[in-house]
Amino acid sequence: MRAGLRPRFYKVDPSGMMSRIAEVCLSLTKDDVRGVGRAVKSKELRDGNPGPEFPCAGFLVERKVRRLSGNEVNLEEGFSLDPNRVGLPSPELPILMEHSYSFGLFSVRLAVNVFLRKNMNLDSLISRWRILSHAFRGYLNRKLSDLPGSRSSNFYTEIYVLEGSLAHVRRRDAEKLISPFKEVPLPSKPLRYKDITLVSKDGFLTQLVKSGSVHRDTRRKMRRILRMAADIVLGQKVFYTNPSLWREESDSWAAFVGLVYLNPDLWTSKILYPSRRMYSAYKRLSEPFKSEIRRGYEAYSYIHGEFLSGVRIKDLHRVLLTMSRLGLRTPMFRTPLLSDLEALVLTMLCMKDALDSDYKGSKIFARIVSRRLCSEYNPGEECEKSLSKKISDRKREKGLSVEEIEVLLGGRFSNPRGILSRRRVMEALMREGLVRAELAKREGSGHPEVSIYLPDVDSDYVNWLKSLISKKIPRRLP
Repeated sequence: MRAGLRPRFYKVDPSGMMSRIAEVCLSLTKDDVRGVGRAVKSKELRDGNPGPEFPCAGFLVERKVRRLSGNEVNLEEGFSLDPNRVGLPSPELPILMEHSYSFGLFSVRLAVNVFLRKNMNLDSLISRWRILSHAFRGYLNRKLSDLPGSRSSNFYTEIYVLEGSLAHVRRRDAEKLISPFKEVPLPSKPLRYKDITLVSKDGFLTQLVKSGSVHRDTRRKMRRILRMAADIVLGQKVFYTNPSLWREESDSWAAFVGLVYLNPDLWTSKILYPSRRMYSAYKRLSEPFKSEIRRGYEAYSYIHGEFLSGVRIKDLHRVLLTMSRLGLRTPMFRTPLLSDLEALVLTMLCMKDALDSDYKGSKIFARIVSRRLCSEYNPGEECEKSLSKKISDRKREKGLSVEEIEVLLGGRFSNPRGILSRRRVMEALMREGLVRAELAKREGSGHPEVSIYLPDVDSDYVNWLKSLISKKIPRRLP
């Protein structure tokens, strides 16, 4: 199998265990769905569009399975996907399995059942599997030919032993099965009997404990758990070792993937898991990649602050709040529990404050600042003209008034007039010590003064948020 990342959010037809994980996420992050039944949560997840405004839907996965037809198994290079052609008895042609996760992770697998003859020794099995694995790899390479190599994993082997015992299999032989394209060192010891017997960066070999037709469903469920765990591990390996993915800003994709969906702290926590088996499977399969993933995550999220490259300013608080609600450590400060609208307004005020410092004294201050703000929150000439006029009409250009904030909210709400008053947004932000109000004189006739709002720099969180936003603002004039 191979896994990879396509940097965007996708709407999928969900199935399997990840739906349960998405429901748990919904219970932890949305106050209005706590205590409601699974059917209600499932409907909301199916109806919602995955992305910054509905992050829990990003955990969903769609699973497609089909058996290859006879005309698909013979490849141009002379290889065949039919195991019988290389002497591995099988009653069926391979199955193609495709997993598509809402947050852009995908995996492609070829799976086949092989029944070994009594007169076939392990060396013969290894040599025949090596030939078949070359065919499998060639097929998967063509399936992913549209994707840059850095955005997909290497070939990964999953071997499930359904009958018989591994008690007398040497470790060296098991490693040859897992790594069919590598030369394996000679020293070897017999395998120790465990649920998952051998794991490496190239794959794993496991003996599913319960044999017989009566336990078929149990084995099938265990295989699905292991496959999903492998998807997550390989997705982490690809993302955290590929800095070009960290800068994918569309819909703040990179920030949500790096800080939420693939966060190693999430998958080693028991908060989100619907099953102990999934937790155990991930821990075991991730072991060979553990240090590599951890180093990459630290470089991405904390050491260099690279996650800033892939997050829109308006989504900063949403990323941090989702992390906080899922029990993940957020950088430096406790994230205040604000509503989506309150968080959106706070980022607007922080961005305006940063722009005030950058362009103070400019003859075209109102035009520059309006263009920057509108491009982030409500793109379009109408927003720029309206906002620029309102800022120019007052003698003090700092901060934003309620009317100016409503202009920017036009990118999210069809009718934002009065929404801040109805939901008492400014009162809530001031009560939390995040925003303060001042009066500014206006030009011309009408109301001589207007209330303007500024981020309260006495708050550590506001200062930190403003510093993040300052790094995101381009320094050249538009």
